[in-house]
Amino acid sequence: MRDYIYISLGGNRDGRNRTLRNLMLTMALGGFWHGAAWNFLCWGLYHGALLAAARATGWLQAPTDGGYQRRAGRVALTFHLVLVGWFLFRVERLEDFALWWRSTAVETVRDWGTLQEMLVVLLVFALAHAVRYRTGLRLAAPARPRVLQALVGAAAVAAMGGFGAPAV
Repeated sequence: MRDYIYISLGGNRDGRNRTLRNLMLTMALGGFWHGAAWNFLCWGLYHGALLAAARATGWLQAPTDGGYQRRAGRVALTFHLVLVGWFLFRVERLEDFALWWRSTAVETVRDWGTLQEMLVVLLVFALAHAVRYRTGLRLAAPARPRVLQALVGAAAVAAMGGFGAPAV
């Protein structure tokens, strides 16, 4: 897509507006490449808009201040925005996406108990990641005892199960 569409359109030459337009067109055509359906076009336009926003705001650039916390926040935001895009990719009808959005995203925010549970789980995982980052601890490394790896995995599943989240 980059070589045959983006660069052929002019890539990032000829100014910022043209670059953003080229990103949008490239991703829209990439959506159509997956299939001639509205969900694929919307998926491509959605990712094009994310790329254009990232380019316009610089959110994918290395942080000059804020360090680890700012980078972690941007990684989490990007991850969740891309996940929303995959729902667009998988639905057969755009009405299904709207139904999912209302039932999952909107209702979760309205239900204070569910939101609190999600924030607690997020906080636990953020703290675990921060400890691993600061200490260099690698639980999945082959040198670590399998029992320790199993206990950490069981604690994560128990934490999710304790809040009613489905265990995988």
